[in-house]
Amino acid sequence: MKHAIILTNEAATRARLEKEERGLQTQLFQLESRLRQFQDQDQPAYEKWLRSEFGQTLSAIQETGEKIRLSQSILARVQHGIDTKGYSPREALHAALYIKSDDGAEQEARKRAKLESKRELRREAKKAKRKEELHHAQRKKDGAPSFSDPRNQDPRRKVLTLYRHLARLLHPDSFRSKATSSLRNHQLWIEVQNAYEASDLHRLFSILAWVESGQAGPNVSPLQVKEVSLSMTLEKIRTLRKTCQQVESKLQASQGEPAWNFQAKNTHSERKKLKQRVGQALESQLAHVLEALQECEAVIHSIGHPRAPHSKSENRKGRR
Repeated sequence: MKHAIILTNEAATRARLEKEERGLQTQLFQLESRLRQFQDQDQPAYEKWLRSEFGQTLSAIQETGEKIRLSQSILARVQHGIDTKGYSPREALHAALYIKSDDGAEQEARKRAKLESKRELRREAKKAKRKEELHHAQRKKDGAPSFSDPRNQDPRRKVLTLYRHLARLLHPDSFRSKATSSLRNHQLWIEVQNAYEASDLHRLFSILAWVESGQAGPNVSPLQVKEVSLSMTLEKIRTLRKTCQQVESKLQASQGEPAWNFQAKNTHSERKKLKQRVGQALESQLAHVLEALQECEAVIHSIGHPRAPHSKSENRKGRR
């Protein structure tokens, strides 16, 4: 079987790919700018307006929700007393209301065990990282290909490379960050840390694209390298496409929220319509939580008057 040889003009292919990359970079910058406008301007302004217009209703919903959680906790303890200790419903209700539960110590022990497990995982991750760095240094010393080269990176190394690049731009102790220090940079740095912990390569690309495009124009390449292979350029294009799709999905979800484009709705008629629509939704929500609270209280009331555990049960416990 003969294989056909296809001759291509590498310079023309590279120019076409670079143009597509710049276009995606510009598109991502525009999408991120609109999303951040919603998060940094529309949402805070809407929440402030919401508190000023419907403060009492919001407080009532919150207080009712807390009462529902308390009632549900009592019912859960009642069921626990019936299932594990053989109490009657009235005795279990008395125990749930007046006897201190021992579940707190167990929960605290579980929390400590979970925390210790997380610490152990972090220690193992640090050991693995040190081992990898030593291995990388030895390979570099021996003249082996460097893993810092974008053409030789696996996804974890790419995440680390982007994280270090963003750290030079946004870390509070970096020179560039000090020169342009702002609350926005601090929030971005928190997002970078969260994305790095989650190994979210696309989110790191998105943040880097927005930062560099916002500071040096939308046509800046995400990774400032002099020359990269065509395969690396194609991979960057695929990553940018996926990142654009993710940001577009977030924008579409945000457009369904009442806070979307809130600052543009500054006329009296638009605010009046919004107030009417939000007021109806909050009243409906309040009615729903009040109904749920009444159901919980009705169940508790149907159990009857709380009664202390029978003396025989206490005698049995004393003998044991």
